[in-house]
Amino acid sequence: MIPGIAGRRALVTAAGRGIGRAIALTLAREGALVAVFSRTQGEIESLLDAMGGAAMGHYGRPFDFEKEGAAKTITAELSEKFGAIDIAVHNLGGTLDITDALCSVADWRRVWWLNIEIAIELNLQLVPPMRERQWGRIVHIASTASLENNGPVP
Repeated sequence: MIPGIAGRRALVTAAGRGIGRAIALTLAREGALVAVFSRTQGEIESLLDAMGGAAMGHYGRPFDFEKEGAAKTITAELSEKFGAIDIAVHNLGGTLDITDALCSVADWRRVWWLNIEIAIELNLQLVPPMRERQWGRIVHIASTASLENNGPVP
């Protein structure tokens, strides 16, 4: 049991499968209301069904966080349709299949955007209201590649 999260509203990005899905299911089991996003409709539907769906207070839909302005778009939507976020789990990341160490600066920026900047933009939207409420939790998930090169350099 995780004390203090029952009834809290959580956001999990890249929640459709793997660790994101497991985190969303765990938060839901612990009594949190969970908003989940992934690029794939089927993955979101399956996850929402497994958590009990809207009837249990959960929310989700397919969403691409790589689009410009995504953080403001999704936080405004959540504010209107779900409620203020108390817990954010940033689970976005990856190589975007960019494997060339001598790739373009644009490719480096795309990987940086996915792995770092999206979470920063979300935090800029989520943290001020958490401070006002004097309660909030932010979790950033990263790869071991952040510590050592075990794959594509970008």
